[in-house]
Amino acid sequence: MHLRGLSLATLLLASLPLAAQDPVPSSDSADGVALVDRADGSACERIGYSPACAVQAAGVAGLASLNLDKGQREIRFWRTSGMHWPESVVVLEQRGDSVAGRLLLTWPADVLNPEFRDSICRERWTGVSGEVCVGRLHAPLDVGAIFRQLDEAGLSAVPGAPVPDMLDQPCDRTPTPPPAGEPGRLPMDRLCPMVLDGVSELLEVRTGAEYWRYRFPRIPDTTASDLHRDQVLLGILRRASAYRSTASTPAIRGP
Repeated sequence: MHLRGLSLATLLLASLPLAAQDPVPSSDSADGVALVDRADGSACERIGYSPACAVQAAGVAGLASLNLDKGQREIRFWRTSGMHWPESVVVLEQRGDSVAGRLLLTWPADVLNPEFRDSICRERWTGVSGEVCVGRLHAPLDVGAIFRQLDEAGLSAVPGAPVPDMLDQPCDRTPTPPPAGEPGRLPMDRLCPMVLDGVSELLEVRTGAEYWRYRFPRIPDTTASDLHRDQVLLGILRRASAYRSTASTPAIRGP
């Protein structure tokens, strides 16, 4: 839900994850994905559940510190909310002529209904920071085709031309005075961009020694020339993130 009000006290209490361009590893953030660059074992024990820590139980180390040779590449696409589970990361690997990919799903321990969990998972691991599994897919990932599609859509241009997020733009919150002919009316609150819920989407790319990351804007600037590029990239990556469930039970375990 997108609102453009920031002066109401009730809205100020809604401290939920916001997405922004983040070409270099950030520090603290509410969405857990920002911890991906410093999710070492001791930090994960202190943090508790976060997607970046949970995937370590599946042998997935931080991409920012991963060493790749020239000509090798790895892409990770995170979808997190902090409110709805499972969360996900697609891992795409290119090592010379060889490619591989998998969808990993994460959630806090004991949150999912067992029937739902088993219907979406193949291999599954439990660690100090939550649970992770290889997600069941509607069809196998054609990793080579995904890499080609991402390249054709302009993936390499993203770091130098991010789409602005309206959440990051300055906003004048000064109330609007009442009309001159209605002196008895109270000033009107100005409206500013804000996001109360939804999914944060972050892309990590490691090509040889080069690493960058990009948070897709939650409220993109619709006048940006590269908006179509982002929409195409998201379409490709979201399709790769779609898991399959045959369960008849709700995802979340009841009280």
